[in-house]
Amino acid sequence: MIYKKADEDTDCLIVKAIALAPTHPSVVVIGEDIEFFVILIGICTFDNVYFLKLGKRKIAEKIFSPHTVLEKTIADNILFIHAMSGCDTTSALFNYVKLKFVQTLKKNNDLLKVIEIFKNPDMTPEAVVDVGNRFLVALYGYPITTSDTPSLNNLCYKCYMKSSFNKSSNMSSLLSCPPTFPKSLLSDPALAWQ
Repeated sequence: MIYKKADEDTDCLIVKAIALAPTHPSVVVIGEDIEFFVILIGICTFDNVYFLKLGKRKIAEKIFSPHTVLEKTIADNILFIHAMSGCDTTSALFNYVKLKFVQTLKKNNDLLKVIEIFKNPDMTPEAVVDVGNRFLVALYGYPITTSDTPSLNNLCYKCYMKSSFNKSSNMSSLLSCPPTFPKSLLSDPALAWQ
């Protein structure tokens, strides 16, 4: 067994270890950050790569394979789920936990077809924004199909109307409504992402 500890550039060492997976019987990557595991699950395609999460105090260490720990639907789309749910701060802003993002994806077959666009590196920023909008609309419980393009503005309006005429409403659905995204902002270079 070869053991390597990253003293400086952890990411580089991990990528090199994953690249060696086809030539080694097993590769075990050790880490603590859950985002680290999410990204590796998203990029790793080898069956002989395992992740080791070290234990702390009364919690035992766990070793697992990315191909067996998650349902196939979730594993295949984990990078999209991570991109949409973001960090815990983003999830809290929209008043949803990450599990809600996973459940939304699992319940909507049309959405699974739509987010294939997200995986295509040749897609335009507008197409990626459209996929994000469709997912956010589905996240808030509104139906989507592969043919229609829901509007976040309409969603916010519906949340507003629902909150305005509901005596018991505390406006929480409106406060957690996603921000609208005018098409004019798409041309802003600061908003472009790879």
